[in-house]
Amino acid sequence: MPLRRPEPGSGRGPAGAVERLAAARSSRLPLQTAVAALVAAILLALLSREVPPVEVERALSHATPLLLSTAALGAAGFVFMRSWRYLTMLSAEGENALPAASAPQLVGVTAASWGFGLLLPFAAADLGFVWLSTTRLQVPVERAAAAAVLARLLDLSSLCVIALLAAPLAGAALPLSLRLLALVAALGLAAATAALLVAPSRRRLFQVLARLPGLGERLARVDGLLATLARPRQVAELVLSTVAARACTAVMYMALFAAAGEALDLWQAWFALSVRTLLLGLPVQGLGGLGTSQAWWVLALVLLGQPLSRALPVGVTVHLLDLGVSLPLAALGSLLLLCRPAPLEERA
Repeated sequence: MPLRRPEPGSGRGPAGAVERLAAARSSRLPLQTAVAALVAAILLALLSREVPPVEVERALSHATPLLLSTAALGAAGFVFMRSWRYLTMLSAEGENALPAASAPQLVGVTAASWGFGLLLPFAAADLGFVWLSTTRLQVPVERAAAAAVLARLLDLSSLCVIALLAAPLAGAALPLSLRLLALVAALGLAAATAALLVAPSRRRLFQVLARLPGLGERLARVDGLLATLARPRQVAELVLSTVAARACTAVMYMALFAAAGEALDLWQAWFALSVRTLLLGLPVQGLGGLGTSQAWWVLALVLLGQPLSRALPVGVTVHLLDLGVSLPLAALGSLLLLCRPAPLEERA
């Protein structure tokens, strides 16, 4: 007998869960998009007054095919390492584990959700990953959401650690208060990650959350997933894939800074990238990162000792080059999703 899809709005299965998630966000999406567009317009207007187009053109003249190709390889490595991490989380033993044969489509999901994050603020990458995983790979929404949260904790904690380690090696003028803040954040994020992976602390947390209506059964499924990820092999894979992704982004942005006429070493590129990416967590960002991402690059360069007059055109140029390399790669990776046949229930 053919399988039937849940009726729209029925609330059953992954489709219903994704519909509820989308409905919860859609009511705020127009306002958030309008605010992001307004922020981008204001900051771009201010930057255009401080950075004449001729300076950006001069910076872009340093971009060579070799440097852009190196940046693209670093970005591709970043996508593959993130895919490896998601595969570790989603294919862990247990109910509804993702089969290894779905790895190519998972690369497409990772690339597409990364593209969402490049264009839209407000956790678009995480929401896009959950949506694509449930609709294209038939991953239960609880499993996809747990993977997205755990990945975000690993990203933030690794960025805080890199910022702390790279600052003195890069010669960054980082005030003591910011160093202490980064240390506290790194310890707090590491503790939160450990609390999810260590059974006693996780179960105490879930016992509290289970009092909320409708969460009991879902938390039980998430508990099973996190229990499998607490094994030594899975923990090692999560750590290695996160470190490898950070190394790939360091290569990528060293090449992009060189393409903008500003040669940074490994530690300087890592520090600048950590500052920029951590500041992307602020609730107000420009649409497509325009205005805000460029400002965060400028701030990172100033902390590295660059004069503001030099940091401004380089920060603007690096962001434009970043979009020029990353968006086509995200779109190309997304084509892998088209190689997967429609799910059985859609073909029935």
